[in-house]
Amino acid sequence: MQNEDMCSPVEQDRDMDAAVMGLLLDERFHVWAVVEVEREIGDPVAVRDSLNRLRGAGLVHEIHMREFVMPTRAALAADELPQ
Repeated sequence: MQNEDMCSPVEQDRDMDAAVMGLLLDERFHVWAVVEVEREIGDPVAVRDSLNRLRGAGLVHEIHMREFVMPTRAALAADELPQ
């Protein structure tokens, strides 16, 4: 019997992207080291995949040889929209 709590790969990716963006949009920090994001999330491979998806969507800037990341202006503006 399949576990009803299991998420599809698409849902897992969406959840990971939301977790990464949640960190990047933290007002206390402007720039994150990728290793810090990996440490916070606990899954370096999933974080790298998420950052690639978010960069492709125009939501993340990678700087200094991809060692640091920050949200784009578009991501910051979207975060300010009423829910």
